[in-house]
Amino acid sequence: MFVAFLATVTASYSDVAAAQAGDVVSEPASVTPGTPPALTLEVTGPEPLAPEADQARLGSWLEYLADSGRRSRLTDGSYSLFGSAAMMGIGIWAFVKTPPNTELNQGIGLLAISGAGIFMSVGIFQLAKKSEAERRLGRWQEATSSKLTLRELRRFEGEFRAYSEGAERELLMARWTNFGMALTGALILGLTPAASLSRDAATIGYVTGGVALGIGLVGFGFSFRGTSETEHWNNYIQGQSPPKSTKWSASPAVGRKFVGAQIVGQV
Repeated sequence: MFVAFLATVTASYSDVAAAQAGDVVSEPASVTPGTPPALTLEVTGPEPLAPEADQARLGSWLEYLADSGRRSRLTDGSYSLFGSAAMMGIGIWAFVKTPPNTELNQGIGLLAISGAGIFMSVGIFQLAKKSEAERRLGRWQEATSSKLTLRELRRFEGEFRAYSEGAERELLMARWTNFGMALTGALILGLTPAASLSRDAATIGYVTGGVALGIGLVGFGFSFRGTSETEHWNNYIQGQSPPKSTKWSASPAVGRKFVGAQIVGQV
């Protein structure tokens, strides 16, 4: 009987210990007050795709901006190279000409040579480096090689909007830069008669002041006309398509009774 009672007590103790061990294992970890709850990642479906109509319209705008940026880049780069070459020639002539070879002529020549070097570097950079619009079109073509998601479409729309807003900021900066140039030119014209200058130096002062005043006023006035780049984003969100651009190409033409060139315009 004692053995049976001992076996019963032992079995009861084993059940309680097992229950306590199970309680310890299943007890949730304590949470420190103020600790944010753990985030649960929810598995969602595939991202929605961009509508084909919106994708086609945005693609046409990005192609238009890239083509416009390329033409502007090549035009500005060519002007910078030709202008710097002319300035370099004038500077060299003024720096080494004899007679008379005064210090004023040497200073003007050295300044022209230095400026020509800067403009030449800018022109080479513009011709060699693609514009931001061209690089954006390359990213767009890479993204549209597969199915374009709605989020990717919105990202390119954000770049389009930033481009338009940047063009507006550049317009305002150019406006007030030209205004400052006009004030500087007027100041030079006003101070030249009061300064004790030689005849050549006074001539340079009048020419410099007049050119600065004229260019500043013209640029300040034209800035109020605005640019088409500032309106591109507004036209896009209104559902409009990009304006038609005319592309010209020239090639030699040879026939049985003529030899010449043909010019083709593509709209």
